[in-house]
Amino acid sequence: MMMMMTDSVPHTRLLLFLVCLLFICTTLSGQVTDFQTAWEARLMKEFKSGRDLGLSIEQRFRENSIMYDRTMATLEGSYKLAKGFDIDAGARWIIMKNTRLEFENRFRLHADLNYKIPLKPLSVSLRTMVQYGFDEQVLREEPNLLKLYDRNRIELGYHFFGTKWSVQAGYELYTQLFNHEKTAFCRSKTTAGVSYDINPRSSLNLTYLYDREFNQANPQHAHMPTLSYSYKL
Repeated sequence: MMMMMTDSVPHTRLLLFLVCLLFICTTLSGQVTDFQTAWEARLMKEFKSGRDLGLSIEQRFRENSIMYDRTMATLEGSYKLAKGFDIDAGARWIIMKNTRLEFENRFRLHADLNYKIPLKPLSVSLRTMVQYGFDEQVLREEPNLLKLYDRNRIELGYHFFGTKWSVQAGYELYTQLFNHEKTAFCRSKTTAGVSYDINPRSSLNLTYLYDREFNQANPQHAHMPTLSYSYKL
């Protein structure tokens, strides 16, 4: 037991160092403009064939968390490949309130490739995603404004041996493809969170997100704590 605790010390220090580094890199350049909150419920089903299916509902608030921002419903499926790889695809329906306080619909499709490196109790996850988003106004009037993004993320996780607790940290970078000016980095997301396994089927996750836009007009920056509940069928 003492040997396991000793071996885990370097992993813990490495994780804490990387978490601090991620936040330092993002907070040095950018101004926080809003404090938002989000609540999420996720339902998942795992099949023996290596296929998974998930449905999530998320509610967000903005303007220091006192104003309704959007509701999102996401349906996604994944398939496990060999040697730590899996592929994922999904669709999201968004109902949001715009700056004129009017409700509008938006839709998003995505596909991604994931790779997980198990280094117990530390884990490393790499993801590359292609995201295609559009809204009802663009769909009707200006199809040339449909947006295509490439998103790349690294995420670290650590499970505390003998407990139900885990911690995670990640950094994600957005690239807007085929825009009018040039392909450019336009957004980053830095996250840190803690998870608790209530039982083998359900868990709670509290995540703190720093969302930063750049290389675009009127960039926005926001802190967003998110509380998520997950249940496996």
